[in-house]
Amino acid sequence: MPEIPQPPRVPQPPRVPPPPKIPGAPKLPGGFKFGRKKAPPPEAEQQQAPQPTGPVAYETWVWPAAEQEQEFEMKPSRGPLIAVLVLILLLIAGGVAAFLILHNSGGKKHKAAAPAKSTPTTPVAPPKQVAPLKSWVVSVEGILRASSTNRAKLVSALGGVENGCSTKPDAAAGDVTAVANGRQALLAQVGKLKPPNAAAARATALLKQSLTASLAANKSYEAWLADIKNASPCPGSTSSNANFAAAGRSSAQATQAKTAFTRAFNPLASKVGQPTWSPDKI
Repeated sequence: MPEIPQPPRVPQPPRVPPPPKIPGAPKLPGGFKFGRKKAPPPEAEQQQAPQPTGPVAYETWVWPAAEQEQEFEMKPSRGPLIAVLVLILLLIAGGVAAFLILHNSGGKKHKAAAPAKSTPTTPVAPPKQVAPLKSWVVSVEGILRASSTNRAKLVSALGGVENGCSTKPDAAAGDVTAVANGRQALLAQVGKLKPPNAAAARATALLKQSLTASLAANKSYEAWLADIKNASPCPGSTSSNANFAAAGRSSAQATQAKTAFTRAFNPLASKVGQPTWSPDKI
């Protein structure tokens, strides 16, 4: 048989040795190995898929239009914006309503309180009238304080005599005479008073009347004490003594005049801020 010619041998590339292993070097991923890649067997070349003979249809894919994306991005939801606008309108309306309510109520209060300023409840005397009146009241108060001291001294002296002569008639007579002299001096002071108006003049006259009656009572008590100087028992019967009875009548007149005086004087004293008096203290 004739020899079949052999195909020429394809020269093989030189074998490349693998790189030396380095201690601690990381392993290559995927199980990579160095070396020559084996050539596919001839059968694989023959079993390749046949190439299509007709025209090839390609599937196309189109990117979305830029205008569509912009339209989608530029149209946010209008719900929150509408809610904010409604809230702002409600706040403005509430503020306007509160302002109107407060303005109207304040105007009413101002109008209601305005008439009170033009109608004072307590009349105030002009300064020209207050100064003379207060000066007169202060002068009268000095006389009343001295009269009150005299009265207390007289009551103490007479009480000691009437109580079984615990105070001797001679000692009591000295006190009664001192009181009478004091009241005489007070009458002189009353005569020097200068009342600023008719009401003060009336009160001055009543004060003079009360002091005059009290001085008359003093004189009658002095006579009564002289009568019982040597009485036994002391003081004896007061109801049968004429001087004691006269002293009682003068004392009653003085009390009546003192009552009328305080009724006329106290309103004037209150008008200028001074204290008032009672009949049994003067």
